[in-house]
Amino acid sequence: MLWENLELSWTYRLCVKAIVLVITYLLLAASFALFLLVRDKQARWTISLTETQVASRWFGLAMGDGLMATLATKSALAGAAAGVISGVSVAVVAFLFSASTWEGHATQTRQEQSLFAKISEALYFNIVLVPIGVGAFLSYHVSSEHLSDPSPTSVIDIVFSFSRQLSNQSWFEESGTVAIVLLTLASNVIIEEFLKVCDPVSLWNQHVLARFAVSQYKLNQLMATPRMQMGQLFALLHKLCAFCLTCAPLYPPIYLLCAIAMGVKYWVTKYAICRLWRPPPPVEIHLVDEFRTGLAWLVPPHLLMSYLVEQERSLFGDGCLAAAAILWVFYILTQRFFTEGLYEQVRSPLTRIP
Repeated sequence: MLWENLELSWTYRLCVKAIVLVITYLLLAASFALFLLVRDKQARWTISLTETQVASRWFGLAMGDGLMATLATKSALAGAAAGVISGVSVAVVAFLFSASTWEGHATQTRQEQSLFAKISEALYFNIVLVPIGVGAFLSYHVSSEHLSDPSPTSVIDIVFSFSRQLSNQSWFEESGTVAIVLLTLASNVIIEEFLKVCDPVSLWNQHVLARFAVSQYKLNQLMATPRMQMGQLFALLHKLCAFCLTCAPLYPPIYLLCAIAMGVKYWVTKYAICRLWRPPPPVEIHLVDEFRTGLAWLVPPHLLMSYLVEQERSLFGDGCLAAAAILWVFYILTQRFFTEGLYEQVRSPLTRIP
């Protein structure tokens, strides 16, 4: 129970939540605009590189340093695109972590649940949907002009024609969408795990501000180790699972890379718990229930991406995707039946029957 927040009115909480959401949406919109700008610049350099290769092939022109500079610029722009995603993600997590204390939640569990929900949704949009959405937009823009089906005969043909235009060979080329996704995965794991071990705020407080403390109470506050934040840890793990399930159909080795990333995350988190962090705040089991529900809702994007990548001339391919969708619906209904009290409501009258 957070006693200092009990006197806050619901209008104050509502206004603060609205302000936090607006600032978060502005950060995500800025990330999308910067990423789209970098990808557009990268596409222009790709066209320049293609023209240089064609000229050298047909006219015997020497590419020399100009081609190397173009290749280097193209790779640098791919790294810049991944850097934009990772940088904005760090900024969003830091902002939402600070904003969770401004909202005035009545209990620690509600504060951690709010932190988990906001961070997981924001990171899913920024790290997963933005790169794939921009890549699909660019692919559709090119494919609709050159590779579109001229005469679709049915609604299913239109659907398949549209799905074929969302991804093409350019996704898997050097500095394409898949390369940017892999760079984003690597940079995110490195930055997140580095910040767990070397928290800049704690290091600044302990090694700089603590030298100017005027009281023992203030010195104890500055020298205190950071507290383990359950909501943030669950949100980062949810982000990695979302990244794996959504992007792995494009490039199956992502399954292995995400497994390695989870192993690294496990050992770094274990070291931080044993050596660096204070004990976590007491929370109820509702946070774990929300995390489990969030994992379940990652299955539809996985099935949709698998369907778009498969691109077979049947609506459900060989039936595996349809069976997976049916099993997912059955799981969601069963989970709601047991977790929302419906099972107890049905069972209680039956137990009273003599």
